[in-house]
Amino acid sequence: MSNDDSEHLFAQRLVRSLLQRLVPDERGNYVFHGPVSADDRAALALLAGAPAASPEIKTPVVTTPTKPKHRFRAPATVPEDCALDNLATTVASDTEDVVAIDFGTAYSKSALWRAQSDAPTPLDLSGQVSDRPGSLLPSSLYITDGAVYFGQLAIDISRWENDPDRMRFDSPKQELSILEGSDLDSLVDARVDPGRQLTNRDLLTLYLAYLSAATSLALETLSLSRHIVRRFAVPVWKDGQVVKVSKLLKRLLVDAQILADSLPAEVWRDGISLDDAQRVLRMLRGDLTDAQRDAARLVDRHVLEAAAAAAAIGDRLANKRPTALVVDIGAGTTDLGLYRFTIPNERQASIFPFANGGAALKIAGNRLDDLLIDFIKAQARLDAEGGDGQRSLNRIRRDIRDHKITLFESGTLEIEDIGDTSITLAGFLATDGVRQFKEKLKADIEALIGAVGIDNLNLSDGLYVVLTGGGAKVSIFTDVFKSPITVQGQSFQLKPIDVTPEWLEDYDIATQQIFPQLAVAVGACSPSLPDEKTTITDAAVALPRRVERYN
Repeated sequence: MSNDDSEHLFAQRLVRSLLQRLVPDERGNYVFHGPVSADDRAALALLAGAPAASPEIKTPVVTTPTKPKHRFRAPATVPEDCALDNLATTVASDTEDVVAIDFGTAYSKSALWRAQSDAPTPLDLSGQVSDRPGSLLPSSLYITDGAVYFGQLAIDISRWENDPDRMRFDSPKQELSILEGSDLDSLVDARVDPGRQLTNRDLLTLYLAYLSAATSLALETLSLSRHIVRRFAVPVWKDGQVVKVSKLLKRLLVDAQILADSLPAEVWRDGISLDDAQRVLRMLRGDLTDAQRDAARLVDRHVLEAAAAAAAIGDRLANKRPTALVVDIGAGTTDLGLYRFTIPNERQASIFPFANGGAALKIAGNRLDDLLIDFIKAQARLDAEGGDGQRSLNRIRRDIRDHKITLFESGTLEIEDIGDTSITLAGFLATDGVRQFKEKLKADIEALIGAVGIDNLNLSDGLYVVLTGGGAKVSIFTDVFKSPITVQGQSFQLKPIDVTPEWLEDYDIATQQIFPQLAVAVGACSPSLPDEKTTITDAAVALPRRVERYN
């Protein structure tokens, strides 16, 4: 290979790295994530036909990133005389506007539906607490050097530190699913909080306060009250768990709103010192009773994520009683819910869950993350025992969600730390791990339908599948429904149905692209939200009465 050819290949690799850092904003325009280096500029000049500006050819080496030159070490201060505002426990907006919060595993979202409006407003959460506008708020928190940081800032700091003995408090929603409130008051892992000063409840409250603050600030940018009534989405938990954990989540959201109303707005952008965090959390525990939290008007009720995700199903199947499997593919779990819908003409649809028809599978985005990490490690022949290899693997692990998006959108992935190794989507999909992943998902779906019983499904109005969540368009999941499933010796097809609402056509391309991730939040505040009914235990019995709310 000539020197010119090698220079050109090197420039191409640098430009591919630049492309991976292009992130769409709310208007569909692309902005760079991170600075443009001298090498980046030289590579662009070379490809533009300016050889004199060509970069020096060198072998990529693993280096520790330079400490970011901004407020990573300057968290906001909370005045000593700060008093917590109890307004959130007693006051709610008198309008019929509704805000819905989707507390997600990887990202959280909020949406507003104004009274008499034909369409929702996905709220710009990220733009209120960072310099990056967007509807997706990272569900991350990081503790270091005596301070707590939130969202993308938490991710950036943890990437810079790249400490194998430390970890972010990621996926806080899973803490509720796993702990069910039974162990929330235990101290968190020392890798999350080296000083062992905060509990799982503390970190959940702080993250939810961050989410509530972003939601409130976004409402104020629209010249609206920050106290518009909230609904909140919950996944496919068992009946008793839905009641128990939803009650707990409501209380946490009330506490979170009080912190969001009381603390300086800079806290949510710049972080908060551990001392200040502990002080305000102690005040919160001392000033408020659970009876007051339960009476709060601001936080209204839970909404099943499946009902929210399928809110537009009535537009597609009017005057029918179809059976639908709602598959919400998240970062931590894939939630399955089998439901009977009744969709009368010009009236609100109803949704009836089947007994034994719900499951939260651990076959989800994070399992794909693990498989992709193993694939990258094998392809690059990384020596995880060596210092450089371990640092590279740590960075790959922390950035794996971004790497996965790049791989599935472009078909290839280039990672600077591992030299010229090219990771291809075709190669990843061909691995035994991915094949077993799809087989396990299909088997779990067949088992769930089998537990409900084919005789209970009454398929005369069709059996459909609704895909939503961050993995809704990922081929690994969609391929599962391209072939028939077999249950109790019978084979039949689940028909995919697109529940994308008609109003989405009026939104910008960036919102359209992330709609599967927004579907639960916008559906939960929709006036077309299906009315939740009690569980069907026997389809031969008349349809049951309206479900009673936990509050």
